[in-house]
Amino acid sequence: MKTDAIVFNGVNQASYEKIEMAQVTATDAIVEVEFSGVSVGTEVWALTGQRPPGDTSFPCVPGYQAVGVVKAAGQESVLTPGERIFFTKSKLVAPHSEGNWMGSHVRYAVVDTRENPQEGYWVRVPENVDAEAAALSALGAVAERGLLHIGVNPGDFCVVVGQGVIGQMSAQVAKIHGAHVVGVDIEPNRLEISAKHSCDAILNASQCDIHAELQKMKPGGVDLSVEASGNKKLIPQAISLIRVQGRVLLQGWYPGDVSFNFQDAHNRRPTIAATSGMDRECNQRVMDWLAEGVLKIAPLITARFKPQQAQEAYAMMRDKPGDFLGVIFDWR
Repeated sequence: MKTDAIVFNGVNQASYEKIEMAQVTATDAIVEVEFSGVSVGTEVWALTGQRPPGDTSFPCVPGYQAVGVVKAAGQESVLTPGERIFFTKSKLVAPHSEGNWMGSHVRYAVVDTRENPQEGYWVRVPENVDAEAAALSALGAVAERGLLHIGVNPGDFCVVVGQGVIGQMSAQVAKIHGAHVVGVDIEPNRLEISAKHSCDAILNASQCDIHAELQKMKPGGVDLSVEASGNKKLIPQAISLIRVQGRVLLQGWYPGDVSFNFQDAHNRRPTIAATSGMDRECNQRVMDWLAEGVLKIAPLITARFKPQQAQEAYAMMRDKPGDFLGVIFDWR
C-alpha cells in the first residue's frame, strides 16, 4: 500500500510523491491526516543539508507534527476508529526510514500506539481544540520543555528574542507559568501578532536599543533571557541581557560552533541551558492549555499550503523567513 508524502530527495529538492507505507502491526493505527504543521527551522535546516551528520539523510520525509482521524486500529491498539489524534511520526520503510527521525508529512500514517520513544508519540485532540492549531502543538511542547529545563518562576521578568512560532510559544508558556514577558524582533508583522497574543510588551530591535529599554523596565537585567531567533550571533546578546545569576535559555538550534565572550558571561554567573526536542507529557499539557483557551496557536498560523505546493512552500520558508509565522499543510 502506498501513501502520498512530501519528500526531500536532496538539497533544496522538495517534492510531492507516493511512497510505500510500513506494514501495520497489532499495536498500530492508520491515521488519515488532516493537517501537518511545519517546524520551519528544523525542516529548512534539513532541506538545505545543514543538519548534523547522522541526523537527517536523503531521501527524507520531513515533519514531526500532524493531526488526523484514526481510520483503522490493530487489535492491541488503545485507539479506536474515529478518534482524532496528534502524532509526531509515521512508521516508514527504506529508503525513507534510514537516517531520519521525522516523518509526519504524509496523507496516511502508520502510527505506533505503544509507549515507544523510537517511534515518537501521540496525544488525543479534544473536541473543542482547533485541528490546525493542534497540528503545531509540538512547538508549544518544545517551549514548555525548554522552560522547565531552565526554570521559570512566577514573577520572573523574561525577554524572548525572536518572535517566530517558537518564540511566541515560549512567551505564552512563560506567561502561563507566571512570568512577565517582553518580546523582541525586527519584523513588524511578527511583533504585531506578538503584542496581541503572546507578550506583555514588545520591542523592535531595529528601532531601539533593547539593552537601554530593558534597563528602564528591569534595572540590573532580566531574570530569564530566551534566545529563540535561531541566529547564533545573538547568543552573546542573550547573555548580556540578564542580571547577575540570571538564566539564559538557548531555545533555537544553531548549526556548527557557537561562541561568546567568557568574561562577559563570567561576570554574570549565569545558568545557561540548551534544550532539545519535546515529549509527550509536555505536548499533553499544551493540548490541555489549548482546550482551556489559555494558549493561542491559531492566530500564529499565517500560511497554508496543499502538500502539492511543497516546493513553493519550502522556497518561501527558506528565502523569505520574515513574511510568515506558522505554516500548515492541508491534506484534506
